[in-house]
Amino acid sequence: MKREIDWSATPFTALGTDPATLSLAPSLLSGMSFRWRREETSGTFVGVLGSTIYELREETDGSVSFRAASPSSAKLEDPASLLRAHLRLDDGLTPSTHVPWLEGPVRQFRAAAAALPGVRVLRILDQLECLVTFIGSANNNIKRNMQMVAALCAVFEHNLLGLDPFGVPAYRFPSCEDLLTLSEADLWELGWGYRAPRIAKLTQQLHARGDETFLRSLPSAEDEAR
Repeated sequence: MKREIDWSATPFTALGTDPATLSLAPSLLSGMSFRWRREETSGTFVGVLGSTIYELREETDGSVSFRAASPSSAKLEDPASLLRAHLRLDDGLTPSTHVPWLEGPVRQFRAAAAALPGVRVLRILDQLECLVTFIGSANNNIKRNMQMVAALCAVFEHNLLGLDPFGVPAYRFPSCEDLLTLSEADLWELGWGYRAPRIAKLTQQLHARGDETFLRSLPSAEDEAR
C-alpha cells in the first residue's frame, strides 16, 4: 500500500529563480514534456519526475517555489536537484539571452525568444519516457498527447505513487517490462491510435537489447548514438 501524503505538512521551498530564468507555463506546457498540468483552481503546476510528485508555483515577485513528496523513504536524488536537472537550471545559460541564439540568422527564433522570457528547453530525465512520448507526439497536439501519456501511466496500478495535492492519482512512468504486457489492441484502447504498433515494436526491440539499460548506455554525442 502506498503511504498517504500529507500535503498540508509539506511546505513550499524557493527554487532560487526569477522571471528571466524560469517561466513555468511556456516551459512546462509547450510540448517538451507531457507530464505536467496546470491546476486551474490554484494556478500551480503539478507533475511527476521519477518517483516524486511535484507542485510548482510562481510567487508574486515572479520567482518559483516548489514542494515535493515521494512514497519511497529511500530517495536516490534530492527533489530539488532532480527538478533543477529537469529544468536545466544549472547549465549556465539564461534563456532568451544566450548570445549565439540572439545573434543567429533565424529572425523568427530571436523574436520568439524575446517574447517568452524564462522559457527553458527541458531535459527529460527518463530516457524511456522521452522516447515513448516523442513517438506519441507525431502528428499530434499537446493536449491529446498529455491524455495519451496519462492513460498509459494509469494502466499500471503498481506504479501509483499516491495522490497529488489536488487528489489526483500520480503515477511513475511505466518500465519497458510494463510496456511489454500491453498488446497493440491495448494501446489502441488507450488512445495511441496508429502509433500502437510502433510502441509495441519499440518495446520488443528495446527488450531484446537490454531494456532501459540499453538506452542509458547510448553515448551522449548524437552521431555516435545514431
